[in-house]
Amino acid sequence: MKQEIICVQKFLPIHNNELEQIHKLTDEEERKRLAAAFYTKKLWSPNTTITMKFLEDNPRITITPLTNMDTKNGPVDTLQMEFSKSENLNIPQAIKTIVQQRIIPLVSGTLNLKFVDKKAPADVRISFDSGGGSWSLVGTDCLEEKNEPTMNFGWFDVATVIHEFGHMLGLIHEHQNPRGETIQWDKEAVYKWANETQGWDKETTQKNIIDKYNVENINGSDFDPLSIMLYFFPPSLTLNRVGTNQNLRLSGIDIQYIVGTYHKLNSQEENQQESKQLFEQFYNQNIQDNIEKSQQLQHKLESGINWYIIIIVGLVIILIIFFIIIIRQNKNKS
Repeated sequence: MKQEIICVQKFLPIHNNELEQIHKLTDEEERKRLAAAFYTKKLWSPNTTITMKFLEDNPRITITPLTNMDTKNGPVDTLQMEFSKSENLNIPQAIKTIVQQRIIPLVSGTLNLKFVDKKAPADVRISFDSGGGSWSLVGTDCLEEKNEPTMNFGWFDVATVIHEFGHMLGLIHEHQNPRGETIQWDKEAVYKWANETQGWDKETTQKNIIDKYNVENINGSDFDPLSIMLYFFPPSLTLNRVGTNQNLRLSGIDIQYIVGTYHKLNSQEENQQESKQLFEQFYNQNIQDNIEKSQQLQHKLESGINWYIIIIVGLVIILIIFFIIIIRQNKNKS
């Protein structure tokens, strides 16, 4: 069974006007310039120590079992399989393990991620409100909220933890990546689906699913169908009836982007080599095979059959046949 729960990437209210202006601008270059400046400031500076803490010791949230996660379209992170064997899982400790084994290696030598006691001040404050969904502020927005939570887990699984910490590092939702050919949304179907499964109104759905970011350099790659920042969307939500997978681990392109973003002083060759080693370390697979698979899936999204066009053409043909029959019947009567 695929999860139909997706997270909201939150932006601070002080940025709402700027976001609206970015979407409304008509001059492409001006829009890109403003947007790129806006998101650039969300990246953490080199040599920054990011302190993190949990606001609860023993949270009561749903633990997504491995049996409820669809593995047919993509592999599950090996950590998920390890945690699924635990009968009394300590969620904060599990999150620490995920961060230590999946997030810290990506930024090691550039950022220092450190968990502190819940009584100490911290940049990233993690809550567990089961009724509040899963979400995170993006990048350094965490620094502007001094006392409130900056990240929340409404449920627990490895993919969700990696996803939310991806937001913390500055990553956006992949289905809103403006680069490359992406998902061909059937907007009315998306509005209905989001309302039924997430309880979202039209405006929330537009901002969190349909709208792309008009930012030339907001992501380091074209749209990546295997990204951990992409959620499952059924084929019925698209015009060409091609949906997306529920991605449950970092993709090769995810790792390349994060490493390349936070290790800018290294050469491209050094970053690619490090990305290759990390992907093999995490998943015991070749990163290039994963990247090629992503490219194949992207082509599938681009080239899928547009069922709306087929239906419209079919209806036109039926109407033509109907009118021909009517005309012939009238001629016979006369």
